[in-house]
Amino acid sequence: MNQTRTFLIFAWLMVATLLWMEWGKEQRAPDTAAEAAGVAVGDPAGAIPGAPAPVAGAGGAVPSAPAAVPVVPGAAPAATAPDAGLVRVRTDVLDLTLRGGAVVRADLLRFPETRDEDSAPVRLFDDDPAALYAAQSGWVSATSAAPTHEAGFVPEGGGDRVLAADADTIEVPFTWTGPDGVSIRRSYVLTRGSYAIEVLDTVVNRGQAPWQGHVYRQLIRLPRTIKTGWTNPESFSLYGAAWFSPGQSYERVRYTDFADEGPVNARQTGGWLAMLQHH
Repeated sequence: MNQTRTFLIFAWLMVATLLWMEWGKEQRAPDTAAEAAGVAVGDPAGAIPGAPAPVAGAGGAVPSAPAAVPVVPGAAPAATAPDAGLVRVRTDVLDLTLRGGAVVRADLLRFPETRDEDSAPVRLFDDDPAALYAAQSGWVSATSAAPTHEAGFVPEGGGDRVLAADADTIEVPFTWTGPDGVSIRRSYVLTRGSYAIEVLDTVVNRGQAPWQGHVYRQLIRLPRTIKTGWTNPESFSLYGAAWFSPGQSYERVRYTDFADEGPVNARQTGGWLAMLQHH
């Protein structure tokens, strides 16, 4: 009798555990059919904080900032878009693919995916539609044309770039030329041993009219499906966006909450903003 009771209790615990695991899987699994989660720095519906100073033309003073800045383009380039304008650049620690206003692919050369000798490096940014993850940046202007992360910037020169053995930095320039004598030269600067990507924009106005624009920067990502289970610690980790500001400390949003709460529009001075990555 005691053995039967013990067996029934054990069977009941097993069934309860399996039900709990299935419930957890349903709660944590991201919706792969959902659109990519976007995180934008600044408020697309208003003045973007930290925007560069307006560039005056030869004709006079700079106009005041517009009451509202057009919505930042948020869609990633279509999967069928041509690859014209792509530039691949390699340093000692990074293998990047740039498309004018975006870093569309980034491999971390010193971090293999597995312990196998022929393992591929960990891929952070990815232009695969099933695993989309990109850093995008461009300009918006309420009064004139401006280059976005989707179109406008054209690479200077052609071919792939490699950090020279005797060099500490490499610069990859792109240029946009507007219809009114305004041009923007964007340079990606990479440094040996560093994973930081420095982005420098130089605006030149050779026209007769003032030109005003604001820069935006955003991360866009399609969350991947995570296999749940007791043996997979990733299933218990936070997947989503996180940011830190000196005034409000650390904040976060899970991917599953983006559908209800929408993109993160953070106004702050200093701090950082990131999409959390596990591998």
